Amino acid sequence: MDSLIREEGLLEWLGYSRRSDAMKWLDEHGVPYWYGRGGRICTTQAAIDTVMTAIATHEAKSSVNQRRNLNRCQRPILNSFRGGESGAVCSGRSRSLSR
Repeated sequence: MDSLIREEGLLEWLGYSRRSDAMKWLDEHGVPYWYGRGGRICTTQAAIDTVMTAIATHEAKSSVNQRRNLNRCQRPILNSFRGGESGAVCSGRSRSLSR
């Protein structure tokens, strides 16, 4: 039963001292848990790994999309040789800013 994570381990890992705070975190992140004797909670390492992998995958995809949008929307176009104007391209549209 090495893969079982008891309440004490959850509280230490999450940095909480109250069971209710740990339960709230587990609920918010979709980690399934079970009640043991005395109402103590436990989960498995596999349950945590599954959720953490999904979170990491989602964050990685979001990060890539943000970089793509940043590259597309915040690239400055310097037109200093054309009348001293500069602008930016976002969503395929060009905007010129006059001084």
